[in-house]
Amino acid sequence: MRIKQIVITNYQSYYGKNVFDFVEGVNIIHGANGHGKTKFFEAIEWIFNDYESNLEGLISQKAVHNEIKEGIEIPVSVRMTVSQDNEIKTIEKSFIANKSNESISISRPSLIGVREEETGERYQVDFPKELRSEIFDERIRRYSMFKGETDLKVFESKDALSKLIEMFSDATYLKNYIPKAEYFLGRAENAVTAAGQKNAREEKQYAILSVDILNLKKEIFDKEKEKHQHEINVEKINSSILKYENIIDNAEAYQTLSERIRIKEEEINKLQDQVRNCENYTQDLFDKSWILTNYKPVFEEYKTKVANVSKAKRELENGFQQKIGEKKAIKNLKNRIIPLPIGAPTRSHMEEMIEAELCKVCNREAYKGSEAYEFMSNRLKEYIESVEKNMNEKKYLFKNTFINSLTKISDSHDENISSIINMELKIAANFEFVERRKADINRKIVERETEEAERAKVIGGSKIDVGSAATILRDFKGLNTSIKDENTSLMSLTNIIESKKNMLDEFRVKKTNLDKASVSGYLMKTQDLLNDILTITVETTEKEFSTLVVHLEKKANKIFQSTNEGAYTGKLKLYKSKTGNQNQVQFKVLDNFNNPFALNGAQEVLAHTSLLLAISKMVKNEANESYPLILDAPLSTFDRNKYPVFFNSFKENADQCIILVKDFIKEDENKKISIDRSFYSDDIAKDKALWIKLDENSIENQIETTNTIVIEI
Repeated sequence: MRIKQIVITNYQSYYGKNVFDFVEGVNIIHGANGHGKTKFFEAIEWIFNDYESNLEGLISQKAVHNEIKEGIEIPVSVRMTVSQDNEIKTIEKSFIANKSNESISISRPSLIGVREEETGERYQVDFPKELRSEIFDERIRRYSMFKGETDLKVFESKDALSKLIEMFSDATYLKNYIPKAEYFLGRAENAVTAAGQKNAREEKQYAILSVDILNLKKEIFDKEKEKHQHEINVEKINSSILKYENIIDNAEAYQTLSERIRIKEEEINKLQDQVRNCENYTQDLFDKSWILTNYKPVFEEYKTKVANVSKAKRELENGFQQKIGEKKAIKNLKNRIIPLPIGAPTRSHMEEMIEAELCKVCNREAYKGSEAYEFMSNRLKEYIESVEKNMNEKKYLFKNTFINSLTKISDSHDENISSIINMELKIAANFEFVERRKADINRKIVERETEEAERAKVIGGSKIDVGSAATILRDFKGLNTSIKDENTSLMSLTNIIESKKNMLDEFRVKKTNLDKASVSGYLMKTQDLLNDILTITVETTEKEFSTLVVHLEKKANKIFQSTNEGAYTGKLKLYKSKTGNQNQVQFKVLDNFNNPFALNGAQEVLAHTSLLLAISKMVKNEANESYPLILDAPLSTFDRNKYPVFFNSFKENADQCIILVKDFIKEDENKKISIDRSFYSDDIAKDKALWIKLDENSIENQIETTNTIVIEI
C-alpha cells in the first residue's frame, strides 16, 4: 500500500483545503514546533478511529471565526488516497459544522469509501469501514505509525512482536486447527476409557487410574490458569512501573540506575542459580558418591585383614605342601629312585642334549642308539610322566579360592582410593565455591540496595511537591515488592505444574498399558493417530513461529549493523517464551558475551527502528504487501552527524515512509524561520520534501488567526 495523497480541510490548525502529495521512498515533512506536524499525524489517526467526542475541538478556529460565526456552513474532513492491489482507494471522514443560535451545531461524522479499479471504473463502496480496514489494518497500523521516540519503543512489550509474527507466519493458520485436534483426541480418549472400563481385568486399578488422570488434568488446568493470572499481574505491574518511570523528570538518570539495578538483579539470580546447582548435598551424596569420602579407613582395615588372612593361608599351604614333598622323597628312596640334584638339566635342556647327541652334564658323546642316548631319552620320558602325574595328583590344603577373590577386590579398590582422595578435594573446592558465591551475592545485594537508594533520591528530586514525591516513592517501592512476589509465585507454580505433568505422564503410560490389553485395536490406533496429529500440529506451529523469529532477528541485525557502521553497539536478540499458551518475544540488545548492552537514546531508537524495518520487510515477503511508515519527531536524541544514517536506513529498507521533523528548521534574529542548508546535502536520503508552517497572518497567542500552509520544496 502506498499513500498517494492526504487532504486536510478545516481540521485544527489547517484552515481551508491543504493537499499533501507523496511519492514512493522517503517523504520528509519539515515543521517547527507548534506549526502543525503533530496535527497532521493526529489527522491520519482520526480517519481510522470511531470516536465522536470533542468534535468541536477539531474545527479550525480560523474557520470558526471567519465563517461559522458569519453563518457559513463549513466541512471538516480528512481524506486519504492510496494505491493498493492495482487499485486506487480513497477513504474520507468528515462532518459539517454551522452556527446554531450562539453555539456551533455539528453533524454526526460520516465515512465515505471510494474504489477505483484497474479498468478505471470508480464507485462508492457500501461498507466504508471494511475498505478502511482493507487499506490499513489496525493490527498493522499499530506498528506503522509512531508519535515521538517513546512510541518507537513499542517492542519493549513482549506481546507486540509475537502478535506481528503470528499474523504473518503460517503458524496463524495451523494454530486454528489445534483446538479441533484437541477436541477429537478428547473424544477418542473418552471412547478408549469407556471400552477399557468395560473390559479391563483389573477393573479397580483402571478406575483409580482414570480418576487420577482426570483429577491431575483439572489440577494442571487450574494451576496454569492461576499462573496465567500471575503473568497478567506481572505485565500490569511492569506497565505501572513504566508509567512511574515516565513521570520522573530526571528520566535518563533514573533509567541508568534502573538498568544498573536490573543488571545487578540478573547477576544475583545467576549467582543464586550457581549456588543452588552446587548445594544439592543430599543428592550429591549418592549421585556423585560423596558418601564414600569416609570409606578410606574402612577400606584400609579391610585390606589389612585380607592381607593377613592371605598370608596365613599361604603359610599353611606351604607347610602342607612341604609335608607332601617329604613323603614323596621318602617313597622315592624306598623305590630306589634317586632324584635329580639341584641344578639338574631342565626339560628343554634335556631335549636339546638328545637332539645334539651329547650329554652336556658329563660332556660325553651320546650317539643315537647308544646306551648313553637311551639313558637320556628314558630319563626325559620319566621326567615328563612324573610332572604330569604330580599335576594330576597334587593336593591342596584349601580347595576354594575365596581369599584370592577377596584379594582381587582389595587390589581393584586400590585404584578407587585415589579418586576418593580427589573427590575430597572436589568437595572442599565445591564448599569454597559456594561460600565465595554467597559472599558475592551479599556484596551484589548491598550494591543493588545502594543503587535503589540512589534511584529513590532521583524520584524524590523530581519537580513535584513533597507529599506527591512521598506517595510516588511509596507506591513505586510497593510495585517493586509486588513484582518480586509475583515472580516468586510464578516460579513456584511453574515447578508445581511441571511436577504434576510428569506424574500425569506416568499415569498415562500405566493406563495405556492396560488399554492395550483390554481395548480394541482400532480404538487404540485411532487415539494414537489423533494424538500424533495434535503433536505434529503443535510442533509445526511452534517451528513456523520460531523460524520467523530467527529470520526476523537476522534481518534486524543486518540493518542495525549498517546504521552503526564503524561503531560497536551490540547485537539484537529476540527471546521466545510462553505465557500460558501464548507465544511471546522479548527484545534485547546484547554484547559479544551475551550480557545486556546499554545504549544511548539515539542508539536505542536505531535498535527499535532496525527491528521495525525488518518487520516491514517480513510483511512484504510473507504477505506480499508493504505498508508506509509514519513517524512524528523521531530524532530528538540524535546528534546531527547521525541524521544521514537514520534517513538512509529508511531509504534502503522501506518502500515508503513519511517522517515529520523539526531538526532542519532554523530561526534568525528576527524570528524568521527557514530550512537549514544541511538538509539539501546528498547525505540526507529523500525522495520528496514538504514544509508546513504558519502563514504570515498567523499571530502568536491568537488562535483564531492560526493557519498552517503546505509548501513543496
